[in-house]
Amino acid sequence: MNKIIRKQINANVLHTKSTDKVVCIFGYATIFGVADLENDIIHKGAFSSSLKNWHNKKSLPFLLWQHDISSPIGKWIKIAEDKNGLAVQGNIYTDTSAGHDAYVFLKNKVATSLSIAFELLNSKSIGNTRHIYQVNLVEISVVLNPAHPEAKILDFQQNTSLKKMLKFHNLTTKNTKHNLYYKMKHVM
Repeated sequence: MNKIIRKQINANVLHTKSTDKVVCIFGYATIFGVADLENDIIHKGAFSSSLKNWHNKKSLPFLLWQHDISSPIGKWIKIAEDKNGLAVQGNIYTDTSAGHDAYVFLKNKVATSLSIAFELLNSKSIGNTRHIYQVNLVEISVVLNPAHPEAKILDFQQNTSLKKMLKFHNLTTKNTKHNLYYKMKHVM
């Protein structure tokens, strides 16, 4: 069995009181073709087989807080590859302790990142860089310190318009804004 790789820098978790809200989040779990802090580059298509397998099971990977399997915070609603990366939409349940913690950190712009965990199926090292071509996606977490600095939550508010979502973070290019807007509007 392949080792599960969690793409995150270690961080501590704080615990607070819970409420009973559902918070919708949108963002990118990873960006294609750009090296992360561990010098890994994930290529477009790396998730396609895994997402098909999840679709066939009528399920999606776990939505966790800080890659902690004992701290589920909600569920992913949509996960899709686009030309920029792995676009995601999910619900955080803030009536759980971990979900409330995640929401508090999101609301205060402390935890604005996403991070993936996967089984590596196909890769090639070129120099100091590992190029990743196929993975089995295990989970996607809200984290404080992502391995990929561009893996961001673009919005996390309930009933948020797409225009407001796109303004939450400055995206790197107009193309990214247009493509994400299109994805959320037409595919997701």
